[in-house]
Amino acid sequence: MTTKMLAVRIPESMHTYIKVKAAAEGKTFQEVTNEALSFFQKNDTSYQQQLHQSVTDSLTALASITQDGEVSRGV
Repeated sequence: MTTKMLAVRIPESMHTYIKVKAAAEGKTFQEVTNEALSFFQKNDTSYQQQLHQSVTDSLTALASITQDGEVSRGV
């Protein structure tokens, strides 16, 4: 998995929360932030619907690959 840098401005209280939470759990600031974003993404139903459609589209495209390796365009 590749990673990308994310720079955001958040309220000081939120920054303090993440810092204290990380220290209390023996994790890094980045780990707690990643967990929070992952939780949000996992519970975002509109995102999940879009992801489901993307996976369905990808599987359909893979299934349409012919024996010689060309992708069928349905034409």
